[in-house]
Amino acid sequence: MKNIQILDQIKTKYYGEVGTPERDRLENELEAPVSDSRYELPVRN
Repeated sequence: MKNIQILDQIKTKYYGEVGTPERDRLENELEAPVSDSRYELPVRN
């Protein structure tokens, strides 16, 4: 179980440190679908 990494470690390894242009582009692409979501879950009573 020594190969477990958190998502931030993986992103840093493949896309660079936070604040670099490539990492910022990745973060913006990942946030866009969440913030632009037009789907709503039905609420049960």
